[in-house]
Amino acid sequence: MREAYEPFPLASFDILAIGHDMPAACTVTVRLDHSHGARVTAALRWVKEDDHAYPKPDPWPGEWRSVIWDPLHFLAPARALPPT
Repeated sequence: MREAYEPFPLASFDILAIGHDMPAACTVTVRLDHSHGARVTAALRWVKEDDHAYPKPDPWPGEWRSVIWDPLHFLAPARALPPT
């Protein structure tokens, strides 16, 4: 996984919003400031699952996991933002 992210080093990031649109799933909107100067927003989809990958809403135990981890999938639709 580390190799997939090497071309996209971050200088900083901010969580802008967390949308719980389902009991065991959410979309996290983030602002990413890349070390080469680009600033983008991206939407990251997460699901809370048990050890067998079944969705588990609260109060059941589970872990939040990224649905898509390949950076090109969530950076491709990202919107460029003006530098600050």
